Amino acid sequence: MTPTERTRELPEPPGTTGPARTRTVPAGLLRIGTAAAGAAAAALFLAGCSAPGTGIRAEGPARTESAPTPSPAPSSATPRRVDPVEIIKNDPKIAPEIRKRLEPCAADEYPVDVSYGTLTGNDVPDVVINVLTCQDSFGIAAYVYREQDPETPRPGQEGDSGDELPGTVGVDGRRYRKVFADEISPVYAEIVGGELEVKKQIYASGDKVCCPSGEEVVTYRWREGAFSERDRIYNDYSKSAGGGHEEPSPSPRPED
Repeated sequence: MTPTERTRELPEPPGTTGPARTRTVPAGLLRIGTAAAGAAAAALFLAGCSAPGTGIRAEGPARTESAPTPSPAPSSATPRRVDPVEIIKNDPKIAPEIRKRLEPCAADEYPVDVSYGTLTGNDVPDVVINVLTCQDSFGIAAYVYREQDPETPRPGQEGDSGDELPGTVGVDGRRYRKVFADEISPVYAEIVGGELEVKKQIYASGDKVCCPSGEEVVTYRWREGAFSERDRIYNDYSKSAGGGHEEPSPSPRPED
């Protein structure tokens, strides 16, 4: 056997007896095989370090991911409430008929609906007041009042400022100016999408109070210190259902 050859034992097949068989393998081949195995192991180790998801973690500084900070919820400030009855009673420009009909329905409960919202671009909400009847909540007048700062001149006029603010109504130490009025019943005003929507029922002869023949809806937008009409819609209602018309009373049966 030459120095370049090595003797290598081979395992016997199961069930055989006797001396172990040997096979001569060149030493060079042994060295090459060992080197190849080592290179393969190194390649696997390096691949594991670089390939993601192989279960081998690459060392290094830990990454910190900060959770997003939730935005604060917008605060819903409660509007400063005002006594609508005091406004109407203190306003000298209210029609005498409306003032007379503004009476409590029970104890101190007046038939008045109040809404607060932004209509005129003021820093504080505007006040929408609807005067109703006690019996059937029939709208008889609608108003919009705008809180007036003592230092702010009257809309559309220069130099009309001061503590008294002519044309304004004082309630609870604040001044309010009437910027809209509709005293022709039936009428009801609402704030819809930052605009003033005024509804007026249309009654034909024989209509019940609950069931008008139609409705007119007028939308107003605040421009240059006053409300201007933006849209007008007419709605006709069907009378085929619901008994909208008053049925004539039957004639009395003649006596025999």
